[in-house]
Amino acid sequence: MAEGYLDGYIQSLSNFLNDMKLCQGPNILKGETINKINDCHEQVVEVFENVIAPIPPIINKIQDSLHGFEQTDSLNPESLRNGYMAAKWCYDHQLYQQSITILDENLTTHFCKYLGTNEFNYDHRNCSNAFLRNGGYREEDWKKKKKDEEVDEDWEKIKEAVKDAETYQGVQDFVSLMSIDAKWIHNKRNSYNHASMTNDKLFTVEDVKILGEKIQRILTILR
Repeated sequence: MAEGYLDGYIQSLSNFLNDMKLCQGPNILKGETINKINDCHEQVVEVFENVIAPIPPIINKIQDSLHGFEQTDSLNPESLRNGYMAAKWCYDHQLYQQSITILDENLTTHFCKYLGTNEFNYDHRNCSNAFLRNGGYREEDWKKKKKDEEVDEDWEKIKEAVKDAETYQGVQDFVSLMSIDAKWIHNKRNSYNHASMTNDKLFTVEDVKILGEKIQRILTILR
């Protein structure tokens, strides 16, 4: 029985680590793995407290590193915090490439919800991120890339809706708070993921420090 609880905990932790290392955004936002870890944590501590004394302190220390993640079972605005927490967790564990990638994508998902664009559609995400980085709507950013063969028949309607959304207070507030950071994060994410192969687009040790500061700033804003 005790081994079963521990096996469940270890498997849940393994799934969590894979989600972080592989940048599995939907899994991170849903928080199902966090739910399972929390459930197993209580059981493991209770079972082993009087059996193998060293185990509960180790488990509790692991649990402390997960503080701040939301328990949720569906994609919703609240679960966006899990994306930011995942960026912080990866940063704290020196997974900087995963950290900046998850942070960039989570900001995009967050802003899609403000604009009313589809956070699961490549073109919607790409254009919404450009809107955020540039501080407003630009016609040239909303030329459909047609990355896949699926044609969005309502593309022109979406563009008009986004133009209207530019005047919404929530959109304006989010852009005001996040635009500068979003531009830096997106550009540096590209530098990192492309191995800084152009001399004018390096990802440096100093950038690692700045990334941590930006993550902390965003999490502070969202409190």
